[in-house]
Amino acid sequence: MAIEIIYGLYIGNKKSAFDTNFLISRKISLIINTTNNVEFFNCCEKMGIKCIRASIQDNFQESERSKHNRNYFYQLRGLCEIIDNKLENNNNILVHCRHGKYQSTCLIIAYIMYKTKMKLDDVYELISLKYPMIKMKNHLFLEALQLFEDENRNLDK
Repeated sequence: MAIEIIYGLYIGNKKSAFDTNFLISRKISLIINTTNNVEFFNCCEKMGIKCIRASIQDNFQESERSKHNRNYFYQLRGLCEIIDNKLENNNNILVHCRHGKYQSTCLIIAYIMYKTKMKLDDVYELISLKYPMIKMKNHLFLEALQLFEDENRNLDK
């Protein structure tokens, strides 16, 4: 099941990305698949839905954690710009991962911080009220989000 977090921006899991009724009724025009191994729904192109992959790995050795967080951190701004551009043009977006708990949530949090300049903890709290499945506390993506928050804050100075 997908939930609208802010107007036009939905978060969900693999099932929501394959649910034609949801995709059509919500007029989804972009699907961002945040996994490196969940396939795309093969009817998207026929439905006029663009699909992009933001390969966000979460199954690596602890010793590689910092490297992967930095790689993800570098992807976040570009992904946020894509989301912002689509939303400003009244396009609806689904961001999903396999279970809708980690990778997709991380990108949604980053986008809201990017757009509103809110703090990470405040955005987390806001999203968890709408989307209780969120599981980011103490997760490996928090480091990337903290880097992103710092960068966002520094851009305003």
